[in-house]
Amino acid sequence: MELQHMFLTGTQLYEEAYSHYTSQGLRQLYVLVFGLDVIGNPYGLFVGFTQGVGAFFYEPFHVCLR
Repeated sequence: MELQHMFLTGTQLYEEAYSHYTSQGLRQLYVLVFGLDVIGNPYGLFVGFTQGVGAFFYEPFHVCLR
């Protein structure tokens, strides 16, 4: 965090720093949890799960019709 040419009271400086570091912490948490390197592609995981559940119910029904 870098502030230039700002005249702030101690309380205002604290609020600016708290806001900045809180938002940065949340961004880093998002990157850690939803990053592609950690758990893979979350969208691909969801699509694969959905297709698997669909196949689980469709395949037995399809075999019974033969």
